[in-house]
Amino acid sequence: MAHSLEARLPFLDYNVVEFTLGLPEEYKLEMGITKRVLREAIRGIIPESIRGRIDKLGFVTPEEVWVREDDPAKFRDLSARRHLCA
Repeated sequence: MAHSLEARLPFLDYNVVEFTLGLPEEYKLEMGITKRVLREAIRGIIPESIRGRIDKLGFVTPEEVWVREDDPAKFRDLSARRHLCA
């Protein structure tokens, strides 16, 4: 575990999933802001600077850098090989 990442899905409970799937779209996403119901539920509980953040990202891998900058020829070659095998 010293060199790995652990992905946690704290809200992945079937009751929560079923509830949120049944919500109207505007409760989930409004004007580009996600998790609207959760954000409203925690209003006054955590600081606004945290509750209102929209720049959060999960673990992101740099595929675009790999493909465009590091070695685009290698990517095209691997992609072509994969296409031939399919």
